[in-house]
Amino acid sequence: GAFVTDTVAKDIVAPSGYATAFTTTPINAANKSALGFNITSAEVGAAYAYTLSSSGGGTPVTGSGTISSATQAVTGVDASGLSDGTYTLSVVLTDTSGNAGTAATTSSSGDSTSPSGYGVTVTTSPISNANKTAAAFNITSAEVGTTYTYSITSSGGGTPVTGSGSVSATTQSVTGVDLSGLNDGTISVAVRLTDSAANMGSIATGTTTKDVAAPSGYATLFTTSPVNNGNKAAAAIRITSAEVGTTYAYSITSSGGGTPVTGSGTVSAATQ
Repeated sequence: GAFVTDTVAKDIVAPSGYATAFTTTPINAANKSALGFNITSAEVGAAYAYTLSSSGGGTPVTGSGTISSATQAVTGVDASGLSDGTYTLSVVLTDTSGNAGTAATTSSSGDSTSPSGYGVTVTTSPISNANKTAAAFNITSAEVGTTYTYSITSSGGGTPVTGSGSVSATTQSVTGVDLSGLNDGTISVAVRLTDSAANMGSIATGTTTKDVAAPSGYATLFTTSPVNNGNKAAAAIRITSAEVGTTYAYSITSSGGGTPVTGSGTVSAATQ
């Protein structure tokens, strides 16, 4: 009889030359439930399978699919079950003949822990006319390597003061802050730390008072007048239209000479 023939394809060449890379970087609290990565130089039609794990432990994430383009994007990978650490992604391509390629791997840092526990202390307090152009504050219990941003406002209004920098010590000093554009009132310093993975901490605040208006409008007079031999040992003066809470200092002299008399105290009433 006649020969009967059939054909079959022979394919013993596994996919090769492909690579993988995270497209979500850095991996942080905001994005770890929807990570993405690319498989590049991929063989169209091959199947991919991936495993994502963390050096910090947790439940590895696996998945699979079919390559539809030479650069295959994989998105929406939920890594919320992985702990912080070095995230390692391993991808294997298998062609339609069942030939499996060598695993392509990549890694990235996974950090979902925001800076916490820090505080703010205003070290220039109160803010006065003498120091208003060079105020300072400390960020305490700060995470070294994070960045800080601050905003300073006054209950009395004025132009808010903002700035940023890098934390180099657990007690970070911020100096030379010009608050001359803020009006007198309660000064609030709001600080936020952000780590290298873009995790933002909560806002920490510190307060102080700004008062650059010198006391004015007050006057003084002797209530012991005239001063004579009978009352000179217990003379009295009065300060009127005084600012309560200020301190007073006095000096009494005589045109006839003698030792000047000085003293000081705290104003407790408008007429002291």
